[in-house]
Amino acid sequence: MLRALDDCPGPERLRRLALLAGVGRPDEAHDRLVRYWHWALPVDLPSRLARAVVEGAVPAPPDTPTAATVLGYAELHALATGDGRRRQPQRHQVGDVASFYAGVVDACALATEALATGCPARHAEALDHFVRSYARVGGHEDTPAFRAHLRARFRHGTRPDAFAPRYWRHALTVTGATPPRSTATGPGHLAAPLAALHQRVSGLHLAGDQIPSP
Repeated sequence: MLRALDDCPGPERLRRLALLAGVGRPDEAHDRLVRYWHWALPVDLPSRLARAVVEGAVPAPPDTPTAATVLGYAELHALATGDGRRRQPQRHQVGDVASFYAGVVDACALATEALATGCPARHAEALDHFVRSYARVGGHEDTPAFRAHLRARFRHGTRPDAFAPRYWRHALTVTGATPPRSTATGPGHLAAPLAALHQRVSGLHLAGDQIPSP
């Protein structure tokens, strides 16, 4: 935590100090992140899917923290507990919430395997699954025209001050850009696979070689 305060101007040092002081105990910060996601998701989302999203969206406090991961976790905590927090897609936005969230979670599982193994076929399969999940929201087919529409939508949603880009950027700092190989076929954090999928749709980057969820 002390190293996270080094090498930055005075106003930024004060901002970071306030962020770090607001976290308190790591387990309590983790619980507050979990509560945010339960609040943010649709109330009628099946419990199995809600659990998968929450577990994938909330990183555990890092076992071997660095200054960057400690600060990233504090940024996540501030976003999830601040006045600017946002709800996730609701029924009036996506229609069948179970179908939409299940499609995104399944696409992320495929993308996680693709990231861990470098398999081009898995990358393509994950992207197709992901795009179809969004296409079904409006009753569309996965066509070049729809992909162009989705690309424009994602590009519009990646402004730096938007809630979701900030959340997933800090989550990537905490969890890392590529899932460990051991998690290729199991549940894992959503930040890296979502970043990879959105990068393939929009071509935009979040930070380094990653881009955010809209």
